[in-house]
Amino acid sequence: MIKLLISLLFISAFSFAETNLFSFESEAQKNLFDELIYEIGCPLCAGSNVSGSSAPIALDIKDFIYKEISKGKTKSEIKDQVASKFGDDVLFSPPRNLSTLLLYIFPLILVFLALLALFKIKHK
Repeated sequence: MIKLLISLLFISAFSFAETNLFSFESEAQKNLFDELIYEIGCPLCAGSNVSGSSAPIALDIKDFIYKEISKGKTKSEIKDQVASKFGDDVLFSPPRNLSTLLLYIFPLILVFLALLALFKIKHK
């Protein structure tokens, strides 16, 4: 009975082992892959990155990232390509352009206008 329990414990240890489906030529490529899969969100899983998702679309994105790294593409090139295919929503840090700038500044403008309105009402 003890041998059976030890055997089951030994076998179950392999079920928790990490399987690496991608092989890289250098440690830098592996690090780039790891960074990208944590910075790119899964389009299907709300709020989750592709590293922790097993959805088919997330696996396709991982495969795409792997192929692009193998071709020698840079981090920004790969992120731009993924964003062009799936939209800026998949990037956890969207690019800074006029529309995202307005998203950051608009609440400040509203607070300023509200304070201005309160100031005018108080001094009437």
